[in-house]
Amino acid sequence: MHVAVSGRALKVWLKHDVPSVAYELVVQIPGETPVPPAGISVFTEYSALPDAQRWRQDNWEVWCDASKISGQLTARNWRRGDRIQPIGLSGHRKLSDVFVDRKVPARLRQRIPVVCDEEGIVWVVGLCLSHRVRCTAETERALHLWAQPRGGW
Repeated sequence: MHVAVSGRALKVWLKHDVPSVAYELVVQIPGETPVPPAGISVFTEYSALPDAQRWRQDNWEVWCDASKISGQLTARNWRRGDRIQPIGLSGHRKLSDVFVDRKVPARLRQRIPVVCDEEGIVWVVGLCLSHRVRCTAETERALHLWAQPRGGW
């Protein structure tokens, strides 16, 4: 059983432990992209900008400025040297440091999907969204991304 706490949400699902494998999958926009090594599916759709409270409800569901996405999105494992500037921080951080800060067990880090575009990391599923793609008052079209466990809760 896997449990994730994010804000006021508690997510629980069953997932068989499988060995970590390297993966990189093209994320369908709009649509569903199964990510079997992580036991989730990533969903995407273009949408109008939601009200400000929903932009950052939790890190399992995020909205980003569609005009700031370069090229296609891919979902892949974490790689050594990956860096991200999480929303609200002034500088970039190593993704390995984000994992440590969030107390993600080392054995699970390779399974967490990292959604990237041609410029770098956009979203670390369940952990953080990149400052580069954040929605602002000037955002005209949002890209809504969310993840759900595959195979039931």
